[in-house]
Amino acid sequence: MDELTITLLGGVEIRQAGTAVTGFVSNKALALFCYLIVTGREHPRSLLQALLWGDSPQDDAMNSLRNVLSNLRKLAGTHLLITRQTAALNPDAPYRLDVQHFLQAAQGKKLQNGRLSPDDLQALETAVSLYQGEFMAGFSVADAPAFEEWLLAQRERLRLLYLQSLHRLVVHYANTGLLDEAIATNGRLLAAEPWREESHRQQMTLLARAGRWSEAIAQYRRCRDLLAQELGVAPMSETTALYERIKAARDLPRHNLPATSGPLLGRDAELAELAELLRRPDCRLITLTGPGGAGKTKLARALVRQQGEVFLHGARFLPLTAVPDPAFLDTAVAAALGLSLKPQPAPRQQLLDHLHPLEQLLVLDNFDHLLDGSDLLTEILSHAPDVKLLVTSRERLDMQAEWLYPLAGLPVQQETAAADSPAVTLFASVARRVQHDFDLAGQETAVADICQMLDGLPLGIELAAAQTAVYPPAAIAAALRQGLD
Repeated sequence: MDELTITLLGGVEIRQAGTAVTGFVSNKALALFCYLIVTGREHPRSLLQALLWGDSPQDDAMNSLRNVLSNLRKLAGTHLLITRQTAALNPDAPYRLDVQHFLQAAQGKKLQNGRLSPDDLQALETAVSLYQGEFMAGFSVADAPAFEEWLLAQRERLRLLYLQSLHRLVVHYANTGLLDEAIATNGRLLAAEPWREESHRQQMTLLARAGRWSEAIAQYRRCRDLLAQELGVAPMSETTALYERIKAARDLPRHNLPATSGPLLGRDAELAELAELLRRPDCRLITLTGPGGAGKTKLARALVRQQGEVFLHGARFLPLTAVPDPAFLDTAVAAALGLSLKPQPAPRQQLLDHLHPLEQLLVLDNFDHLLDGSDLLTEILSHAPDVKLLVTSRERLDMQAEWLYPLAGLPVQQETAAADSPAVTLFASVARRVQHDFDLAGQETAVADICQMLDGLPLGIELAAAQTAVYPPAAIAAALRQGLD
């Protein structure tokens, strides 16, 4: 028994063993076959008569149905179960129906914190690839209003599920940093519903985040022109406001840091993990904790440079070491952001008003001595819904919205793997800056011992490595060991 392949998304095509099935005596015969396949259950002949010949006299309807079922029996053979009273799909006969696979892949897939599980992601990607167009596109049957009603209902149900699947994929891609995939998938949403302003806004935002500013602005103009031509309306105020935000953001610097003096060594995993946290919609405040010398500030600076290209209005690094007291925090943050304060209203209100329309990452470095001023962070989170905060501190803030990210020393491997250790790599890099011909070969064990005794803390490693201009690693290790003893 050869498998039947029925494709109904984007048209109507029926194949058996790779060969197109033709010979349907009428459109109603093909319609009845598709109805039996899609519904997958047994139907009384009286219902099928009403479905396709409801306006015909009873005898004519019975004869028409009898002729059509005879035709289908010849074409589909054992794939249909036809009796004197009923007709149905034979569930034991091999067949493949794209609609069935689409429904299995698309239904029940949910976003959790703006993301899909790996299995749901794969399923939805399969679903949207199966949807090649509307259900039975271009097909219709004259004088069969009941069938047309069923056909239109199926088209709308499947179309809505397709749009829902696309939307969930766009959200997932955007929240996992896959901007090209998000833009392409949202483009399919717009192709299906070009008047949907929410999708235009999404596309504008995605393009801007990808640094494609001109395309983001062109997207607004496309939306504006389409709404005017098709519906005779102007874009919603929300859409126009986003357009203005994007135009303003295009001219902003991506971050406020000078050019980097060198790569961040040994913290690639931590940088990636922090970026992943910032992509989570429910994570808006991260406290980067760790002992002095762990490299919190360097990691935070690297994050600002990276995330400046991700947030619509970039990222800003706010050094707070020189702020003597929480009472000066509002004005210090405003100054670091380049905000010129006026006599009225209060500085905090001016700061909150400035941040309110922005999508920006603020990194507040060295917050340890300002913990009593953490109410400012709470107000920023409340008044600026698209601003995210990262705070570096030796202590946690003890705030409800806080996500903790403890930063330990760099890992140190021993024996043969020592040369590949992040801590040893950092030591060697600094040593070469003070002694250009420094050669790690043969000294890996001594360098690893130094890094181990310093608990992998980058600042201690850099200070020790700077001594290689005068002392070899073995001597530095011996001195550290003696100090520990």
